[in-house]
Amino acid sequence: MEEIEKSAMFAGPDGRKNLALDSVAVREDRYYLVGKAIAVSMVHGGPSPGFFSSILFECISNGQVSPTIEDVNDFDLQVKIKKISNAASMEELCEATECMSEYLANAGCLRAVKCLKDKDLLLQDILLFQVVNRLHGPLERLKEGLRTLGLLAAVVKHKEAFRPLFCSPHQPLTADTLDRLFDIRYSIAGSNKRAEENTTVAFWRDYLLDAEEGNSNCSLEKILKFATGCGVLPAIGLKPQPSIEFLHPVDSSPWYATPREKFPTANTCINCLRLPVHKSYDMFKSNMDFAICNTQGFGQE
Repeated sequence: MEEIEKSAMFAGPDGRKNLALDSVAVREDRYYLVGKAIAVSMVHGGPSPGFFSSILFECISNGQVSPTIEDVNDFDLQVKIKKISNAASMEELCEATECMSEYLANAGCLRAVKCLKDKDLLLQDILLFQVVNRLHGPLERLKEGLRTLGLLAAVVKHKEAFRPLFCSPHQPLTADTLDRLFDIRYSIAGSNKRAEENTTVAFWRDYLLDAEEGNSNCSLEKILKFATGCGVLPAIGLKPQPSIEFLHPVDSSPWYATPREKFPTANTCINCLRLPVHKSYDMFKSNMDFAICNTQGFGQE
């Protein structure tokens, strides 16, 4: 998803990108592949895009499209369009359109301007051509890809529910969000193990706060990826629900634990994080940092 956002098929400010025309991508049908990749990711619990502009989302969801000058990604063209928009007299308007005559002819927007009010309709035509109509082919291929697994039909039917998944950058994780995500599997109440687990859970919550505040070598995103394989929380949630278990040492003292019991382990197939049991927070934090920061993140890092 990160590579799609950075590709030449999209352009514009971070977090609100429009389609861009890339001849190589058209020839190799990459717009279709991008749509298909997004659909497969979202349906199977992967990340959602989060970087579409509102105009692009309206285009794929069959909504009303009203582009603005800010939606034009070509800076030089944007400056010329602004001259038309800011024209305060017929002389200024004629001067602004004259320097764009070739572009207007190619866009099918070249017409006689008889009064100052004509500029509003002219601006609408230019913006609609530049942002939408010029990209009709790539847009249709993107939509065809999004039809994979029925995603586009769901987007059209439940437009407002899907809007934040396409148009809003992923919200940063918080310690509280991550804490509430996991179901903690304790030993029997009143047992020695339960007492150790209560201490470990307190360490775990302190560790999450340290990661949130930047007082740890590890980030909350790395912790989530270590435990579940996901760098961000998927739109459909995590199934099965993430859980926490405990690595009690065979010996009664954690100081004699084997390396496997000193460090956290995870089974990302079942979203299970197993925490080591230590007597001090410093030891717990050090071993958590070492284990999580030295994993390779499934080759993504």
